[in-house]
Amino acid sequence: MPEPPERWKGGCFCGSDFNSSLCNRKLIGARFFNKGIKSAIPHATLVDSARDTTGHGTHVASTAAGNFVHGAHYFGYGSGTARGMSPRASLAIYALAFDQENGIYASDLIAAIDSAIGDGIDVLSLSIASSGALWEDPLSIATFAAMEKGIFETRAAGNAGLPLRNIDSAVPWDLDREFAATVVLGNGLSITGSSLYPLNDMAIPAHLPLVYVNACGNM
Repeated sequence: MPEPPERWKGGCFCGSDFNSSLCNRKLIGARFFNKGIKSAIPHATLVDSARDTTGHGTHVASTAAGNFVHGAHYFGYGSGTARGMSPRASLAIYALAFDQENGIYASDLIAAIDSAIGDGIDVLSLSIASSGALWEDPLSIATFAAMEKGIFETRAAGNAGLPLRNIDSAVPWDLDREFAATVVLGNGLSITGSSLYPLNDMAIPAHLPLVYVNACGNM
């Protein structure tokens, strides 16, 4: 990894279970923002740290800028080299989502994005959904300010609880491969579709009943 860009003004801030010495040429910055949620919910149990305690931040960071990982696969599928969108990019982490119960407060969100802009970032990668009209949504307003500074912004499309064929943020996502599987019906008809279940590694009976997904309930 190269040295951080000369324009970089950010830093690595200590917190719970996180020391500034953990930063390096890949992870060049780390901050956390929770003053807003602490003010609104004084009894909330929060981690005063940029350290990821749920795995979500690590997942998002690796998607954006994960380095090359050779020999990666998913239960035998898709063997090859895994990498993020920009594997040689440096990472600066701005943590503001600490639990699902209490959510994110606009003051913390805006403070994090303003800090990122001031630190000299080039790209904002956010796994945060929008809410409401663009001119009323704190996320859209804050990222518009980043756009005015020439910063590219990308965010998650949303993946929970939305109606069919609807997304929160209309950003295109794509996969450069398909995983095919063939189902042979009792009458001998073969149907090819997509699947991520490697049957050769799982103890599944040769014959299974067809189930209508809407009849599954909470099974």
